[in-house]
Amino acid sequence: MTTSPEAKKRRALWEKMYGARYQKHYCSRTGCFYCGDHANTIDHCPPLSLCDLQEKKWFDKKKIGFYKVQCCRWCNQKLSNRFLLTLEERAAYILNSLERLADKFVIWGEDEMSEMSEEFQMMLRAKKLEQSITINRIQFCQQLLMRREDFPEFL
Repeated sequence: MTTSPEAKKRRALWEKMYGARYQKHYCSRTGCFYCGDHANTIDHCPPLSLCDLQEKKWFDKKKIGFYKVQCCRWCNQKLSNRFLLTLEERAAYILNSLERLADKFVIWGEDEMSEMSEEFQMMLRAKKLEQSITINRIQFCQQLLMRREDFPEFL
């Protein structure tokens, strides 16, 4: 997904205006905070764009803290600027997204695959690997949601 120059400018402005509100949140596990995949972006919770819509005291009144977490590109794009205000809400959304993805899995047995062309078998094996990775991400996310100590408390 490419970002327009206008969107990049708007995001840079939000970062400049509201970035100081956010504190880095460290998790006891490595990788993406939500799914454990390779973290190559930062997720702002609540999204930076929401700071432009609500004053800080609105967030304080609702006891919503401002956190930055390591995040993979897939999770960050899934979360985008959705009105998900806490890390728990965002993690639950990611888990739901991954589970919906897993619902579409087609599982092929080795005997079925052996009847297919070599090219098709290679494609199915790649799909199997992708499915395995998705299952690992689901398990990571499920474990995260059960571990209260990985979610910050509002101070």
